[in-house]
Formats: sequence, structure tokens, C-alpha cells
Amino acid sequence: MSSEVYIYLKMERYLSQYVTKHWGDPVRLSSNSPEGKIVRRFLEKRPEGIEPDLPPDDGHFVRVEIPYSKEKDPRFYDYLYPATKKLLVDYFDSILLNNMCTELIEISCNPFLSLSDLIFAYCERHGMPNLEDDKNFETIRQKFYRARKKYLEDNNVKLS
Repeated sequence: MSSEVYIYLKMERYLSQYVTKHWGDPVRLSSNSPEGKIVRRFLEKRPEGIEPDLPPDDGHFVRVEIPYSKEKDPRFYDYLYPATKKLLVDYFDSILLNNMCTELIEISCNPFLSLSDLIFAYCERHGMPNLEDDKNFETIRQKFYRARKKYLEDNNVKLS
């Protein structure tokens, strides 16, 4: 059942594009998913004097529908504290990082493939185009570089 009550999560452009590609707009979380459980656990009645959640004027964001629940009816429980919103954004970012590593770490060791081409292909496949500029590419490249470096160090892999 759709509640048509939303919270807005401000995030980086690449992440908002990734989340929208995979969860849609608005994002509808499964009640049994970890993200859905975070929302359900920390959803509160809006404190007195706080306005309803509105889309941010600047930057990129995703709209997350508050799932209908008998225990926490979204008509009354429609507020997430800033720390909970940050937790959700960080969780979505960890999903992206996990997905990126799963798809790219093994194939990135192939010396006949260009790492730049792999990153561009990954960005396009996951809804993070580089049409306006190369910011998505550069951000994802840096995230992947750090993740791959940590993976190689943690697994004691030495590349010559």
C-alpha cells in the first residue's frame, strides 16, 4: 500500500543517480530490507515546530516513500532525524561500493583492459552518465581505487 508520504535524502549526484536507477523515483523500500528496517526503526512523529520534509533547494536528492505500517502510520510518523538520514545515505553508498567491487575487482586485474574504460562502462550501466562532465567518473574511479588498494593490502596481494 502506497503512503505517498516522503522523506528527502540529500546526497552526491552520482549516488542519487545510482539509487534512482536501482530503486526508482520515488524510492520504495521493501519492509524486510535493511534500508526499510532502518526507516521503520527510527521513524518518529514530527517534533513540534518542525515543518514537513521538503526537497532541498540545492544539490541532488532522492525521494523515499515512507512505507505504510499499522504500527507507524505515515500520516503521523513522518520524521527522520538528520543522523538517521545520514545513516541511510551511508548505507546506500556502501551498497554502491559493494556492488562496484563485486563487478570490477576481478576483471580490473586483466592487463588488456583499460581501467578507465571499465569505470566509464560501470557508470553508464548503473545510471551515472558522464554527459555534463567527468565528475561521476572521477568520483567512482577514486572510490574504486581506494577499495581495490584496501582489498589488495588486506589479502596480502603483491602486484609487480
